[in-house]
Amino acid sequence: MKSVLKCFDKNALREYLEICNTVSPIDVDNLFEITVEAITYYRGDKKTRGTLEYSAVMEQKWYDSLSIGEPDYSVYDDEHYVCDLWAGWVIYSRQYLLSLTKDDNRRADQLSPIKSICDLGCGFGYTTAALKEIFPDATVFGTNLPGTAQYDIATLIGSRREFNVHPDAYWAGHIDLIFASEYFEHIQEPVEHLMEVLIKCTPNALIIANSFGARSAGHFNEYKHGNRFVSNKSIGRLFNSALRLHGYEMTKTGLWNNRPAYWIKK
Repeated sequence: MKSVLKCFDKNALREYLEICNTVSPIDVDNLFEITVEAITYYRGDKKTRGTLEYSAVMEQKWYDSLSIGEPDYSVYDDEHYVCDLWAGWVIYSRQYLLSLTKDDNRRADQLSPIKSICDLGCGFGYTTAALKEIFPDATVFGTNLPGTAQYDIATLIGSRREFNVHPDAYWAGHIDLIFASEYFEHIQEPVEHLMEVLIKCTPNALIIANSFGARSAGHFNEYKHGNRFVSNKSIGRLFNSALRLHGYEMTKTGLWNNRPAYWIKK
């Protein structure tokens, strides 16, 4: 079976969309073209912006719902969301995982020994599968919301790639490594959720890539922390402070903008 880290070209995209189609019927050809153009746009070609009307509609629907205090989570069920999931895999999370395999800083070795891994908010499961490739001897699982197309897609891929999907991470107890790419910004109380993960899963290390300040369907303008609301530009500092408070230290990696961030238990 082809390495999932090499699954980023157009053939892999079509295979991914065909898998999605078996779970929930979609227009594969149409979404294929939209996803290709989305990747081109996110890589800097602004000429394709007109083709991303679907993204603008989803964003507007989401932020309109926030304005009345009723987050509309149905945006995650929009068939076009699979386009964003694939673009995120190709441009972001795949690159984060490739950084683990680089020889220069032996980054994966910094995290050893790793016997258990959780991919929080695993999307359609390619990140989870890649983690299983990088750490073949570890028990690897992803988390997602049951009853959603994403959960079913990830479960199907997991049956082929030797990982499982669960509603949350807490059932496992201690987990050596937590991976969370573009996950916590989708949680309205991210610091409290982080602390729950740290207390219940006691991870030795976390690899985290947050983008609290980015505008996107599913992200919040402001986040809850305790009994107050915090701007999306301030929540990141509180998030990192919570990690330090629980005894974690950010390890220098040499990666651009230190992304993803490696947090190791002291």
